[in-house]
Amino acid sequence: FITYRIFMGKKFFDTDEKKSFITRQIKKAKEGLGFDIKAFAVMSNHYHLLASCIHGGVITKSLQLINGGSSYLLNQSTGIRQSLWGIEKFSRALLNEDDYWRVFAYIVGNPLKHHLVTNLKDLGKFRIIKQGKEFLEK
Repeated sequence: FITYRIFMGKKFFDTDEKKSFITRQIKKAKEGLGFDIKAFAVMSNHYHLLASCIHGGVITKSLQLINGGSSYLLNQSTGIRQSLWGIEKFSRALLNEDDYWRVFAYIVGNPLKHHLVTNLKDLGKFRIIKQGKEFLEK
């Protein structure tokens, strides 16, 4: 489970188009490095990713691709010329099924927590949240 926050909490990813810069990089990392995406959510100033992989080196390379690539795409789109991703990150290995479902629910509920949707029905329409195969099929 990984959470990465934009430097100083700035809301750089405030549109679906800008959020897609992160989702495209997640897909590239998945395809190129071979990890399994369980869930993710992209907010305007951070993202959460729940994924599984065989070894830790994949995680490091994936984060480089996701963070570096999304920074590059945002810089190209907006002309912003600064480092986006700060040192505020959180990662944790999930050791049991209870932890997995607690984190999964946290990720899926994040758009509701941040008032990007107003009810559970709208949560199903939030296009940035995906789970594994559904994400790759779209």
